[in-house]
Amino acid sequence: MFKLKSQSWEDDQCRYSLQIKEDTTSYYKKDKITKERVFYLGEYDFKRTQNEVALTAFGDTTVKDDIIYYDLHRDSLSKVRGNNLPPLPTPTGEERKRWEAMYNETLYQ
Repeated sequence: MFKLKSQSWEDDQCRYSLQIKEDTTSYYKKDKITKERVFYLGEYDFKRTQNEVALTAFGDTTVKDDIIYYDLHRDSLSKVRGNNLPPLPTPTGEERKRWEAMYNETLYQ
């Protein structure tokens, strides 16, 4: 399994984080006072990970639409640059079926 590589540094106002996973990269700064994050790259990947953590932490068994859509379109969405990106679209019925098949395939490997 690929290990997360992470590096961070800070100045007087912000802490900067660079995280590299197998096929995604996140780069953002976080204001030390307001805790607000400003993304340069990887905002969708960060949100996808946070959704998964939230679902696990609260025992919710439903999969959020953002996770489904991101997983199906990861190749292009992981490269989107910018901050305050628009919400991801709601997956179609066909996309939900594709995601379920993909998810089940990874469970039984």
